[in-house]
Parts: sequence; structure tokens; C-alpha cells
Amino acid sequence: MALSSSFAQALTRLKYAFFETKSQASSIGAAVFGNRSTGSGAGGMTFREAVDKGYKNLVWVHRCISATGAAVGSVPWKAYKKQTSDARYIHLPGHPFERLIEYPNPYYTRKELMEAWTIYLQLAGESYFEVVFVQDKPYQLMCLRPDWMTPTPDPISYIKDYKLDAGGVRKATFKPEEILRF
Repeated sequence: MALSSSFAQALTRLKYAFFETKSQASSIGAAVFGNRSTGSGAGGMTFREAVDKGYKNLVWVHRCISATGAAVGSVPWKAYKKQTSDARYIHLPGHPFERLIEYPNPYYTRKELMEAWTIYLQLAGESYFEVVFVQDKPYQLMCLRPDWMTPTPDPISYIKDYKLDAGGVRKATFKPEEILRF
């Protein structure tokens, strides 16, 4: 249940990003702190331990996680609008959300993005998307490794920013509206 709830919250934030400004989108529901991937991920292990001890060394763990990732990646994503008159949903072909999910960035297909998202979520207990904005509209989604991400707490807005540290290769700071945390 927690997965669908956090996923719904993140999708709500993304939905508002299509219709509101980035500053308004940042106030749409703050991310909730959970297990840190560098502290206690799946089964109390760090992300690196879960990968090394489980995903790489146990064929059944690798197969289960990979099969789940492939299944999630195979689901087509569509945008719908609810009609208020009769509570039916109408498909919105060509909606910007559909384009974003189908072609998330130059490096990933929808299938690859959702597979990575699922694998990170299962191994670390959390997963991150970077939302790249162009003219205040979401333009690209990039899946980020959870062990590289650290949220900075804020007493008023819950999260001040997200810091990415890719082992010295890349360091970056993201505004809350630029990250979807699941």
C-alpha cells in the first residue's frame, strides 16, 4: 500500500508540474523521509550490500527483481481525463505526460526507465527520478541511483534540497520540485 501511495503522491507532483509553475509544484506535497539507501534499505542492508550480496550473487534474487522490473517496464502509460458529468475517463492521446513517459530521455526508453526504477525500489526501498524542466514544463526524466541521493531536511518545507554525490564523479544539488522520490 505504501508503494502505491508514494507513487500516487509523486505522480500528483508531476501532474501539477505540467499545469503550474515550478515554484507552485514544489509546494504540492512534500516528500516523506523513509529509509535512507545508505543506511537501511531492503532487509536492513545498504543499497551496495543488497546489490553485492543479493542481486549479483543469488540468481533467484536477480531473476525475481529483473522479472518484476521487466513486467513494470512493459506496461503502457496513458494520460486520461475524468469527465465530471458521468465519471468516465477519456484517453488524451499525445498528452505531454504520455510523451514524457514514452521518451523519458535520450539514454532510456520507457521500458528501461521503469525497469531501473523498479530495481532500485526493490533493492534500496526507494527510487528517484530527476525531472528536467524546459520553460517550466517537464521535458526529461532521469532515473538516479538511490545511494547517490541525500535529502536535506528543512523544518518548514520538509525538504530543502537533494544532494547527489556519484562517488566524486558528479556532484549536484537539486530543488525539491526537480526530484520525484518514491
